[in-house]
Amino acid sequence: MSSESPSLAERLAAHADDALLQALGLPAHDASQPALTALHAGAAFHRLAMLAEVAGSYRAHARLAPDELPFLALIDRAAGRAAPRATAAAYYRLAATAEPQLAEAWYGLARLDEHRGAHDAALENFTRAAELPPHARSPGTAQLRANALYGRACALEMLGRDEEALAAYRAALRLLDNFGVHHRRIAAFLRRHGTIEEAVAAYEKLMAYGHRYFPEFTLPPLAPPPKPPAAPERLEALYVTSDGASVVFCDGAYFRVDPSLMPVTADTVRRQGGAAPGGRVRSVLDRLMRAAGLAQPSQPKPSDGRIRRADNMAAFEPGGA
Repeated sequence: MSSESPSLAERLAAHADDALLQALGLPAHDASQPALTALHAGAAFHRLAMLAEVAGSYRAHARLAPDELPFLALIDRAAGRAAPRATAAAYYRLAATAEPQLAEAWYGLARLDEHRGAHDAALENFTRAAELPPHARSPGTAQLRANALYGRACALEMLGRDEEALAAYRAALRLLDNFGVHHRRIAAFLRRHGTIEEAVAAYEKLMAYGHRYFPEFTLPPLAPPPKPPAAPERLEALYVTSDGASVVFCDGAYFRVDPSLMPVTADTVRRQGGAAPGGRVRSVLDRLMRAAGLAQPSQPKPSDGRIRRADNMAAFEPGGA
């Protein structure tokens, strides 16, 4: 039996039929971006772990029987099969191995370390996440560096290194002035530390609503966002004829455009006036090839007469040649 660890593709294939994990963001294997694929897989299992804890707490407080609320049973089964926190950590490590500069992977690991009380490991991984630049496609709402500094401060506080924790909290606040409900921890630390004015300011932050995203779940997308469609190329009137038509230049030729069509785009001129994409070079080459007998004359496209082609601007004037 081979002792090799399963590959990323094999790991993902083992959960390919799990509808809940798919809903939580488990990606299909993408060999072109293994680090981001593993990161998203780690986040899916991380979400499952948190969901299972919430479901378990709800069941206990509501005193539900195991077979009540099928959705809770679905969560229990998925979590029972997967050991979600350990699986999430394995995927995050795969992501960090594939791309050591992936700050988001170190942040996810740090959050798992924090949850299991491994504050030394959390400190190391939060520090890495804070020192590395976020992924180029990381959403701004993740505020990754600020949150990594906050996590680093929390770890230092738990380790009893208060002076370093104070510096780290202050560094985090310089990047993000409100950590939502977690701002209470900053306020309590500042009060305990004796920096009363800063503590008062922090408590005042808590009086106003502040939304807090989970940075470990605010991830760079697996594919770059689609580029917005290019704006249509509008053609400027070079000349207005005595009867009000505009003359434009497109792909090496002049065109008379009826006033009802102005402003006009290059695509409209090509479609209705018979211009050929490719610009003047294409037009000159076509003429040379036709002159040498190497190309068939192009067939004129049907036109309603509102866009007409000519060799020069004067030809569009009434009585022009």
